[in-house]
Amino acid sequence: MKRRTKKALSCLLFDEDFLTTIKNVPIATFRASTTKIKKLVVGIEPVQAGSGDPSPDNVRPISGFTGLNVYGTGKNLLDWNDFSDYSSWSNVAPYGSYTTSAGTLGYILPTVAGKEYTLSFGLSADNVPTYLYLCRANGTDTTQLVQRFTAGSSDPIYATEKTFTVETGWMYYIRLYTNNATFFAGQIAKISNAQLELGSTATSYSAFSGTTLPVSWQSEAGTVYAGYLSIDKDGNVTLTGTMAYYTISANSSFGLDEQATNTTRVGFALPSGKLVGVSERDKFICNMGAYSSRTIGSNAQVGDCSLYATGGVCYFLYHTDKTATISEARQALIDAGCSVCYYLATPVTYTLAPVTLPSLIINQINNIWADTGNIIELVV
Repeated sequence: MKRRTKKALSCLLFDEDFLTTIKNVPIATFRASTTKIKKLVVGIEPVQAGSGDPSPDNVRPISGFTGLNVYGTGKNLLDWNDFSDYSSWSNVAPYGSYTTSAGTLGYILPTVAGKEYTLSFGLSADNVPTYLYLCRANGTDTTQLVQRFTAGSSDPIYATEKTFTVETGWMYYIRLYTNNATFFAGQIAKISNAQLELGSTATSYSAFSGTTLPVSWQSEAGTVYAGYLSIDKDGNVTLTGTMAYYTISANSSFGLDEQATNTTRVGFALPSGKLVGVSERDKFICNMGAYSSRTIGSNAQVGDCSLYATGGVCYFLYHTDKTATISEARQALIDAGCSVCYYLATPVTYTLAPVTLPSLIINQINNIWADTGNIIELVV
């Protein structure tokens, strides 16, 4: 084997014929001449809408997946054919973007949280788009990272390239001030060499090349909230679910209910829930409650919640207003649709239909990522 040469991007950059294993990265980046993938394991993580601590006044819905897409590209992550198609642009106003009569079209960039990207364009000083922005939105607020992409200007709010690090909870997109297909076509015609790449430096332009591997499990497993999907070199696919989703109802098994100085605590059993210790009581996601180490007592607040294991049962504990009786507190949670995503005592594994594993290895420099979570393991 050849030795490792130097660090780059999200993992290690290897000599072309170096076969390696990459583990637990948002996007796997590598250089290799091999054209086969020996093993691919993709993580699945629950998605919670909104921001801030969930509470009765800030309900944050939880969603899972009935399938996923694995993407493989060269160094350029921006698909020009898709970018230049008017139908691929969408109304970004609901995400917290600027709303003006000039239009609200945006093109959402393929990014993952925690990674650094550089976006660049080839623009001529005498033929530039009227308005071409780089923005980000988190559902409430919007920030313009570049007010206008243009050439021949020293003003820092203008640029031909921009490096940015993706923050959790923010969507990054390119913005054009138009909702008109004819005007859009004229603006796109002024843009060339559009490139989005990992790292802090704009490198020489490389045309986009990529492929997508879709995998669905709607019929076999329904919605999966967390776990992992494993594909071997022969295309055999297994899906493992590690978390379950439960919504409280009148049929819920209640217990550990208690009233304290400031709150009323309601507990209900989580079907097949993993028994947890003190250090694991935050291993859940609730749509209307934030984890607290306080399970009962005068310091507990409305919306505080935790897990508690006793008698071989995993309970979810939720604090409601002290003015409510235990019966009223239970009904309030039922009416509000209180839901929790929690770890199963025994993960569930499904065997899915085999897939034809395409060559996700595109060029000398390659990027592989998924739309559900980290690349847990990639062997090439």
